[in-house]
Amino acid sequence: MEWYYVKDGESRGPVSRDELGRLAGSGQLQREDLVWNSSMGEEWVRAESVTGLFSGQTRDSHLREPPSAGRDLREPGSIRLIEPAKAAWARMVLILFRPFDIGKWFALGFSAWSTWRSLG
Repeated sequence: MEWYYVKDGESRGPVSRDELGRLAGSGQLQREDLVWNSSMGEEWVRAESVTGLFSGQTRDSHLREPPSAGRDLREPGSIRLIEPAKAAWARMVLILFRPFDIGKWFALGFSAWSTWRSLG
């Protein structure tokens, strides 16, 4: 099965499952990076949710304590803003541009136009 992943805001692949594992093992693929294969429909998931992709991962890894647990969030640098924004941007790019679908753009344009008309 062919896998795709997002790195630096762009979709990469296809790669095999073994290659995806090598990328994860070498640190080129991070737990928070998005991955996808054809069995997932349109939904991209975080790499950490792929069972066995990262060594020592258990099946219930999504249930572990969040990174901020036990820290004082008032401390400078304890709240991460860039990583979620990068992930959101990458997901937006994937939804709107990969693969490019003119139908989505017509629907978005019509929705924006009809909203603008109803406000005016």
